[in-house]
Amino acid sequence: PKVGQFFIAIAPGSFTPGGDSAYTQRLDALLNALANEPGVRLPGARRHEASLHAETEGVEVPLELLEQLEAFATSE
Repeated sequence: PKVGQFFIAIAPGSFTPGGDSAYTQRLDALLNALANEPGVRLPGARRHEASLHAETEGVEVPLELLEQLEAFATSE
């Protein structure tokens, strides 16, 4: 198909007084302010929370699936 892509990368810190560090601080403040508003959801927030939960609590695997995986792992 007649499709093309063009990617451009811009270092936002180059346009911010104080450079990358100041840009990162401003972005963090903005995202925190948005996240604290009722009804606001940020892309990736649920996945991030799920990842943190999986790291601390592990991943729940249904017993039937676990048995199938164990059988598969021990088969020749």
